[in-house]
Amino acid sequence: MPDLEVSIFNQKLKLSYKEDEKQRLLKAVETLNNNWNKFSHLHGKVSDLKIVTLISLELQDSIGDIEALKDRLLNKTYESIDIDSDAALYSRGSLYFDKDKKKACQDFHKIDDLELKNSFVESIPFDDVKEIAVRIMGRNYYSSLSTRVKDRFHDYMQSINEGNHFDFRGGKRNTIEKSLNDIRARLEDVSKLESDQVEILESFEKYLLEKD
Repeated sequence: MPDLEVSIFNQKLKLSYKEDEKQRLLKAVETLNNNWNKFSHLHGKVSDLKIVTLISLELQDSIGDIEALKDRLLNKTYESIDIDSDAALYSRGSLYFDKDKKKACQDFHKIDDLELKNSFVESIPFDDVKEIAVRIMGRNYYSSLSTRVKDRFHDYMQSINEGNHFDFRGGKRNTIEKSLNDIRARLEDVSKLESDQVEILESFEKYLLEKD
């Protein structure tokens, strides 16, 4: 193993380390020396052993605080929220999928033929994966949806309008109605807006009305 020459408490030392532990070792040395310097007002007034003892007690106290914090976090009870599938991808990612669900996602994306893609979506055995696939199909290939996939996508769109989707904080997902109300509220006083802002808001309003 390689050796590293360091200075700890003003003492030169040579420490052996594994290559993948070098940064951790340097960080530990830095922490010790920072604590040593914290007691600089005692240097020369009390023995080095006493200062080292004080440092040890302070570090032990810090470890106790960290352990208590970890215990509180691990045992904290969080309110159960029925998170929307889209929001779950941002808060948890696809890491919570097991290997079978991940394979289903990979197989879905490999299919180019839309008829086969529809059939595959209908056959997905996992509700959460199927829901995400239905949304992808509806948003990108609406005119090519099979009857079953289209019905499920319509159910999803209806549930949005009814305000039945929540993010990981428990907040309701934005709806077309709410977006239209926000746009119209801003357009009530166009004197506060630039002409291009008005144009964008009006075009977005038109788009939402066509989607509604």
